[in-house]
Amino acid sequence: MLSKGQGATMGTYDILLLAFDMDQRVDEAESLWNMILHVHTRSISKRLFSRMISLYDHHNIQNKITEVFSDMEELGVKPDQDTVRRVARAFQKLGQEEKQMLVLKRYQSKWKYVHFKGERVRVRIDVYNEDNARTNWNWSFWHRDMPESSPFRRDEIRHMSSLRATEPHSWPKTISNNEFYL
Repeated sequence: MLSKGQGATMGTYDILLLAFDMDQRVDEAESLWNMILHVHTRSISKRLFSRMISLYDHHNIQNKITEVFSDMEELGVKPDQDTVRRVARAFQKLGQEEKQMLVLKRYQSKWKYVHFKGERVRVRIDVYNEDNARTNWNWSFWHRDMPESSPFRRDEIRHMSSLRATEPHSWPKTISNNEFYL
């Protein structure tokens, strides 16, 4: 692609890495990645880091995922949520649960957006819990904080409060200024 006169931009590198991933040419992707790292050290985007981490994740190369993530941290690039999950899973597969928890605690978002009754609502998630050392949902319920203009009826709230934490797909139970807490 570069030999055909295409400019060497970050978008071009992204497309090349995606093509190498689809063709299962990990060695060529790795050599391109090393060239990108050496030539454009301080200007590598979050998207390129995410692309390389997803490439290594697709081919189950966990130790390379951690190397790319350490380069990402060293350059001060904050990962997106998909990258955080991939890196945490790589640390888990490598047997480094303490590093997995550190990554989740440091980088995983405390908010998530879900669609409920046709509306997009913000949901607070409890990312890190030292008791069970994994991502945990906070299932507390405070109906007193529910505004009168809430899209929920009182009987729906009572039903939601009766749901148990063992039901992973149950709806949020705390409502405060259109923010829901899981």
